[in-house]
Amino acid sequence: MKKLNIIFPVAILVILIVSLTAKDITEFRVFAIKGNLQVQKPGASGWNSLKAGMELASNDVVKVSQNGYVSLSYIKGGIVELVEGTYKVKDLVKQAGSKKSNISGRLTNYIVGELGGATNLAGKKTKNLSDVPGAVERGLPTMNKANEIGISFPRKTSLISPNVTLTWQPVEGVEKYEFYLYDKFDREMLMKTTPKSELTLDLINDIKLNRDSNYFWVVKASDKPQFSSEKASIRLLSDNKIASLNDTLKVLEEEISGLESSLKNVILGKFYENHELAVDAKKYYQAAVQLSPDIEEYKQVLNNFIAKNH
Repeated sequence: MKKLNIIFPVAILVILIVSLTAKDITEFRVFAIKGNLQVQKPGASGWNSLKAGMELASNDVVKVSQNGYVSLSYIKGGIVELVEGTYKVKDLVKQAGSKKSNISGRLTNYIVGELGGATNLAGKKTKNLSDVPGAVERGLPTMNKANEIGISFPRKTSLISPNVTLTWQPVEGVEKYEFYLYDKFDREMLMKTTPKSELTLDLINDIKLNRDSNYFWVVKASDKPQFSSEKASIRLLSDNKIASLNDTLKVLEEEISGLESSLKNVILGKFYENHELAVDAKKYYQAAVQLSPDIEEYKQVLNNFIAKNH
């Protein structure tokens, strides 16, 4: 009788373990989509639309239409791209797990997390992409304050190259601008006048700025002194930091070498953004949108970036 008493709870424990193991586990989140995409859940007779932000479990099946495209972010780090065909998610897990994607996987998961997502088929509610701030494509920011010259350059950025072109929005009726550069102690390092709404500088040869130090710049209208910009900051990275950055970048580029070009650009953009290299980040985000203008998620990544950095 004692044996029976022991075996009975053990049997229940085994059943519970088996049932938990058999439960569908979330493996991917849908990142970017194009075309007609569908997903089928276990036991379902029909198909549902696949949308950005949805979670895919191990027993799901994904169908991509002709000329369709979807990129999936693996929860353990990794990226899988799908074109026309029907795919079992459990097979995609093997594919994702076989690739080295430590850096690219983390970056993609960051991007997907920032974008939010749609309500998944299991009923779990998340944000819809169109509800996320920045989802509507914007141009350059407009002046929010009276008599303010809007800066169309990242307000805070590190730089790799000492050659930089700083830009701002032109003001109607202004024929000349005064550009001022200050160090962290608010000492004036440079003053230049220009008829253009931009100024190109060589931060090493022209000004001899110290690397890894923050500098601040502001623009004023010569013939309308009441107009001026807010201060923006730039910092030129040291040679050691640039070398370390390039080492990491080399590993990342090897990881993403087989990916579609626009997705590569989005990941590289996130890499530079995470290192506060906003000028480089914007360049890669813009390239992604230009290469794939029909993928809304790439537009949203760019718009969110502009909203945060301008």
